[in-house]
Amino acid sequence: MRSRLIEIEQIEKYLSNQLSDDEKHHFEARTIIDTSFAEKVEAQKQVHKLIRIFSRRQQRSKLEIIYRQLLHETQFAEQLKNIFA
Repeated sequence: MRSRLIEIEQIEKYLSNQLSDDEKHHFEARTIIDTSFAEKVEAQKQVHKLIRIFSRRQQRSKLEIIYRQLLHETQFAEQLKNIFA
């Protein structure tokens, strides 16, 4: 279990560009040699991608709510004008 957590941490560091050049080269060599590890890296990449997509959708929904408020609530629009005036 502990080795799995260390592996996940290594993959996270790789995906977020937190490895030194030597660590990065070692990591990439491991993905070439160890297909099981390469599959884990690819799976974690997909998780990152899905999280980004979900986050964008949430942000878009929040922006749509604000947009609707701006269009339909004159008091809200006035408050914004006062803030940025």
